[in-house]
Parts: sequence; C-alpha cells; structure tokens
Amino acid sequence: MLQVFYTPEAKERLAEIAKSDPKSAKIIFDHIARIPETFRSDHLLKGTRFQGLRRNRIGRYRAIYRVFEKESRIHVITIDLRRSVYR
Repeated sequence: MLQVFYTPEAKERLAEIAKSDPKSAKIIFDHIARIPETFRSDHLLKGTRFQGLRRNRIGRYRAIYRVFEKESRIHVITIDLRRSVYR
C-alpha cells in the first residue's frame, strides 16, 4: 500500500483551508486518503510547471501529487483552488 506524504506547502494550504472552510478541508483530506487506491484514474499533467505529476479533482480544489511506486509513496505537492493552482 502506498503511503501519502505532504510537502510543507501542501500542509500549509490544507491548514489555511481548514481555518476558512473546515468542511471542505475534511472532504479534501478524505479524498487524498483514497489516492493510493485511485491514483491510476487521475490525469497526468502536461506543461512545464507540473509535467509528469497527477491531479486529483476535489470539487473546486485540486490536489497535485507525484507517485513513487517503487518506494510506495505519494507526495502531495500542493492543494489549491482550480483557478489558482495552475498559475
């Protein structure tokens, strides 16, 4: 089973979301907990900033992450609103 790790940026963003919208933070946390089981269905990203990473759509939020299957890890890079995350 893959383990999920959060970068400092992802932890900070989740904490900010939890302060302003605890319900959304809970939903995001629950979705991210299921990524090890569902990551193959998430889209691979293109472009220069996130090339080779995957995204998980969580309502109006996106979780951007990288999968390291050999190490059995998933690193959540960032979590943000869709309109902000790709900038």
